[in-house]
Amino acid sequence: MILYAVAAEQSLGRLFLAAIGPALLLVVLFSAYAMWRYRREYRDAKALHLSVGTESELLTESTLTLRQKMELLPRVLPFVILLTGVMIALYGGYATPSETAGLGAVLALALIAGIYSVWSPRDLEPILTSTLRESTMLMFIIGMSLLYILRDELFAHQPVGCAVDRRIAAVALDSSRGDPADGRRARLLPAPSLDHPDDGADHPAAA
Repeated sequence: MILYAVAAEQSLGRLFLAAIGPALLLVVLFSAYAMWRYRREYRDAKALHLSVGTESELLTESTLTLRQKMELLPRVLPFVILLTGVMIALYGGYATPSETAGLGAVLALALIAGIYSVWSPRDLEPILTSTLRESTMLMFIIGMSLLYILRDELFAHQPVGCAVDRRIAAVALDSSRGDPADGRRARLLPAPSLDHPDDGADHPAAA
């Protein structure tokens, strides 16, 4: 959305607000699909266990206590911190969309370094390489789109038609002579740049 907002000169805040509905819809659809898929695979694994005796991890039931659930909560906090920082910078008016993208990248790198202790260049190399590859792909897509838009704008301002040879135009005008009041014959209107001696006689109403 940040790349699209910068390339299309649209409001990033409005794009984020417009994405709330589709995002919640995706959450509901993914959750429903996960529940349906799990019940289907659990039923198949249970039937296979009763018929053949094959063990499956799906049949292993594990219940988490409240303490264990709270211990898993910090795994989600980095994403919440990242999104909160980006939204505050964007909606608070502290940064432009392009600056917000840079801020998000810096926050993500700081969270990775702080949580997973990724500090060495060897550990950062695959992250930076993947980021460079994906960013290059997206910039190529945006660049080609802007190139096509520029091409359409250039062709839209070009005159339609081609240059007409004076001799061909003269022959065409000679073949169209006759009484101007005669509506049964097709008549040719000469271009303004053509100087034919019979222009005034052939088209008395024209200047």
